[in-house]
Amino acid sequence: MKREYQKWFSPALGREMELLVFGHAGNPALVFPTSCGRFFEFEDRGMVAAVAEKIEHGHLQLFCVDSVDSESWYNRAVAPRWRIARHLQYEQYLLQEVVPFIQQGNGTPNLAAVGCSFGGYHAVNLALRHPDLVTAFLSMGGAFDPSATTGVSRPRVAIREAFWCCRGSYRSSRRPNSAPLSWRIASICCASPNTD
Repeated sequence: MKREYQKWFSPALGREMELLVFGHAGNPALVFPTSCGRFFEFEDRGMVAAVAEKIEHGHLQLFCVDSVDSESWYNRAVAPRWRIARHLQYEQYLLQEVVPFIQQGNGTPNLAAVGCSFGGYHAVNLALRHPDLVTAFLSMGGAFDPSATTGVSRPRVAIREAFWCCRGSYRSSRRPNSAPLSWRIASICCASPNTD
């Protein structure tokens, strides 16, 4: 199986980012790690081996990205608005750097977003915000409930706090101009418990 390591300086994030590519062709899947996870996590946990046959036969190509969760949703040292801003920079990294990299190396017009736990949140969030780009998603055990209060280190709490403290600012910045239906779906899934 073809395994390729990539690393480059991200203008969107202002730091180096790493990723792994598995396979030579097939439907591309953008794979997110779990909470504060790394780009090699999907391989380390046996997920790449589980789909190795599809990868080897050119039916599937995985692009396993790094996360910045410890700089965004999990960064308790900064105000919630800065956590959101960092997450939006991460999204720009994905859209302006990773997706073009995927499209350059893989001619398939499809793109799936895949993740476990908080990576599942990232997969669904990207798919709902960019339905013109993401044609499928798979969330395994995704963390979506912003009203849960079951522990300080949980991603749901980080998201809930950010939305409560910055009501409206993230939601309004998320509104896509060309996809009103996806905006309504995303705003329902990601709205803060306090509504205006």
